[in-house]
Amino acid sequence: IKYYHMAKNPTKIDYKKRLADFVEREKVQDHTPQQQEEAFLTAEGESLVTTPPAQSLAEGDSGDVATAGEFMRWVLTKYPSKRLMLMGWSHGDGLDAKAMEALRMAPASFDGKQGGFAFDHTSRNHMAVTEMAAGVKLLMDKYRKGAEVDIAGSDACLNQQVEFGYEWMGIAKYVFGSSTIVQKKGLNYRALLDWFAKHPLFETAKAAAQIPVIYGNSVSVNGSGRTYSSYRDPAATMATWTVAELGSLKWAMEELATELSEWLDEPTSKIERLDRLTEMKALVAKGERFGNVSYDLHTFLLILNTWARENLENQAGQRFAS
Repeated sequence: IKYYHMAKNPTKIDYKKRLADFVEREKVQDHTPQQQEEAFLTAEGESLVTTPPAQSLAEGDSGDVATAGEFMRWVLTKYPSKRLMLMGWSHGDGLDAKAMEALRMAPASFDGKQGGFAFDHTSRNHMAVTEMAAGVKLLMDKYRKGAEVDIAGSDACLNQQVEFGYEWMGIAKYVFGSSTIVQKKGLNYRALLDWFAKHPLFETAKAAAQIPVIYGNSVSVNGSGRTYSSYRDPAATMATWTVAELGSLKWAMEELATELSEWLDEPTSKIERLDRLTEMKALVAKGERFGNVSYDLHTFLLILNTWARENLENQAGQRFAS
C-alpha cells in the first residue's frame, strides 16, 4: 500500500508517445489497442507516477473497511482541508451474489442492504456499502465536527443504485457513480485533475456535475482524438445525485411499496393472491438487468405504470360492458 500527496509535474509526460514507443519497441503492433496499453502499464505504469510516496505500508486487504479507514485518518489529520472529495476505485458488484446467498442461508440475520465493493483477490474479502458509509460517518464526526463529505463516489460497476444512495444520506452532499458496468479503464483521472487545475475557484455543485461529463466525453465514440480517452463505451452511464433529494424519493418509494403490498394482500382467496404475486414477479422480470445483478428501478416503474394503466382501462371496459 502506498499513500501519495500528488504534486503537479512541471514536465508533462507524453503518455501517447511513450505508449507508441513501447508498442514499437516490444513489437506488439498486432495486438489490440487495449492489450497494448495493458502491457505498457504493466511494464512501465509505476514510472508514470513522478511523485514519491508520502508513506509506504505492507500488503493490505482492500476488502477490509479498516484499510480504507486508516488511509482516511491519515489524510484528515495530515492534510486537513475545507472541502473533501472521497473516491473509491475498484470492482463493484451491486447487491452482490455473496449477500444474496447469505439471505438464503440465514434470512433472520440478514438486513437486506449489503452491497459489494473493493474485492480483494487474495483475502476473498470485500466491503459492504453499509459499513463503508458508517465508517465514513464516524471519521467525519471525529475529524470534521460532523461536516458532510462534499463529494463521494465510486469508480466501480453498479455502485449508483438507489439503495446505495440512501446509505450516504447525512454523510455526503453529492454522490456519483455508474448504475451499470464501468469499462475497464474507469474514470479519466488526468482529465478530472486537469479540470480542477483550470477551475481553482470551482463551486462544489459544479464539480460534482462535471464528473459525469468528463466520464462521458472520455468513453464516447469520438474520444479517440481527445488528449485523454478511456476505452470506448457507448452504453456507459455516470450520474451525480444531490443526496438530500433522496429523501423525497424515499417517501415516494414507501408509498408505492404500501400500495403494492395492499394490492397483493387484497384478495381473500389464496389462489388469487398467488396469481397476483406471480403477475408482479413477471413484471419485474421484464425489466432491464445490470450486470446480471440488479433490475433497473426506472425501467420497472415504466413497466408498472403501463401495467396499471392497462388494468384501469380493462376495469373501465368491464364496468361499461356490464
